[in-house]
Amino acid sequence: MVRLLLFERLRVRIIHQLRDLEAMTDEARLRPDSQSDDAIEAPPKKGTSALLAILVLAGALGAVAGGVFIGPRIAGQTQVDPSEPEQAAAETGHDEVAGRFFELENLIVNPAGSRGDRFLMVSVAFEVPHQEMVVLLDEREAQVRDVVGALLEGQTLEMLTRAGARDDLKRQLEEVVAPLAGQPEWMRVYLPRFVIQ
Repeated sequence: MVRLLLFERLRVRIIHQLRDLEAMTDEARLRPDSQSDDAIEAPPKKGTSALLAILVLAGALGAVAGGVFIGPRIAGQTQVDPSEPEQAAAETGHDEVAGRFFELENLIVNPAGSRGDRFLMVSVAFEVPHQEMVVLLDEREAQVRDVVGALLEGQTLEMLTRAGARDDLKRQLEEVVAPLAGQPEWMRVYLPRFVIQ
């Protein structure tokens, strides 16, 4: 976040400098020459070449910033690769501790009362603080799928579509899966896919 703010400040500074340079170039073109009475336009080559140089510099800075700051985030890579999430939080300066993920993708269930006419397709991601808990959830994947499926099948369409339903569902999912993960000190639940048909 700090890098993005610094990059934004640099970009704003370059924009202001470009505007100042453009104003000076326009002013130089219209300034009367001291040797004659008529206003003579200055050759545009100097101002244009300086403007072009600044634009090239700004483009180069943008490319470097994109490669260093934005590229790794898009690719999903981070510069910090510690063995523990707490160390990652300390090195990146974030207050929140990054965790490890266990995912269940494309679970399909029929909501309660739908008589098989409607279905819910959901992907669930559980974030836990330690890799050992992910391994435990992997070993118990059948149990995790069973309790998650049972919880989702118990929901009616009205329960799934009302305001705040996703937050309630996340809380309930955390309650039923936490014992299978060894009761972690914290667990976050994400629903990246939640489709009712």
